[in-house]
Amino acid sequence: MATATILTPGVASAETKAESYGVELDKYIESRPGLREIVEEQSQHLDREEIRKTLEALKEISEQAPIDSTTSSRESGDGDAPVIVPMKKVCVKVYGWMVRAVAWDLRIRFGLVQVVSGLASFTIAGLPASLVFGALGLGGSFTVNELFRWIDSRSWPRNVCVTVK
Repeated sequence: MATATILTPGVASAETKAESYGVELDKYIESRPGLREIVEEQSQHLDREEIRKTLEALKEISEQAPIDSTTSSRESGDGDAPVIVPMKKVCVKVYGWMVRAVAWDLRIRFGLVQVVSGLASFTIAGLPASLVFGALGLGGSFTVNELFRWIDSRSWPRNVCVTVK
């Protein structure tokens, strides 16, 4: 049995109309070269809410200042007396959309096959991304494509505990 789709002039069909994520996020998508392609590709296997959360996290990542990795252990005004910084254990719940936002940003910056290491300028749930990835079992260097596969092969959310200064 054959089926027909009736198209009304001036009205886009559901198949051809791009998904809207709100005015602010739609503008953000259009402002980042390559992001529309990533969103369309990821919408094949992610639900709308997961994509929306990822976009919000990605927007936050792009607006945050890089983490200062030059902090000295001698910041006291008492000559050579070292500053003792207490260590504390921090536990956070990490959602897939948080990690996916970092992956999307890396893909926009480097493409799918560029090897990535040293994620010092990114944070996930307020912690350096390299610490979070290490706690999740992903360390060393990897391509952005490998990161996408790694994210999709995990169940989310995950509890991550790290020790920080």
